[in-house]
Amino acid sequence: MPLAKFRTAINVYDGRVTPVRRQQRGLARIEQLLDAAAKVFAQVGYERATTNAIAAEAGVSPGTLYQFFRNKEDIAAALVQRYLVELEEAHTEALTGFDPVATPLADVIAHLLDPLIAFKESHAAYVMLFVTGTLPDALAEPVARSEAAFQEQVTALIRTRSPHLDTEVVERASRTVFALIAGVMDQLTSNSELAAELRLVMLGYLHTHGIR
Repeated sequence: MPLAKFRTAINVYDGRVTPVRRQQRGLARIEQLLDAAAKVFAQVGYERATTNAIAAEAGVSPGTLYQFFRNKEDIAAALVQRYLVELEEAHTEALTGFDPVATPLADVIAHLLDPLIAFKESHAAYVMLFVTGTLPDALAEPVARSEAAFQEQVTALIRTRSPHLDTEVVERASRTVFALIAGVMDQLTSNSELAAELRLVMLGYLHTHGIR
């Protein structure tokens, strides 16, 4: 259940508005449970995670957890909503702050990769749930749509830089670049040798296809 619905549920009790302090405590508890869920999902994945384990990680009773979430799926859905906001912020950062045509391609690649790597580093559960694919498709779909939209934007960026290329060439290059990133995302860290090598591979590949 999205956090907005939880906020509504917490704000209204028996048909009347609850005190602000109660609402703040409820929202803080939700965030505490989501933080705990992220740790448990990162450690054991979605399938092996249990609400009891999440409650224990949060330092609360299972009964307290069930005051806010009906089951593990609801917890994962709320965590997905949190990730979506932060992932789209990373996508925005990756696509802004540079001249799409004049900036050297090597710098563009670094600009695109760095926010994604930083996001991955600060969200261990994201890698377990989405990169290694342990989350059910229905729950993973919103993130998949966000990533597909980001890929479309990168494709448009490549087309802007290389308007002379056929659309098929540009789209194939974009798909290949994202496949390269996805293939090593779970191993990437900031300023690592692998990240540096990935940048070189992407640069060489794009140059080979006439993308400068």
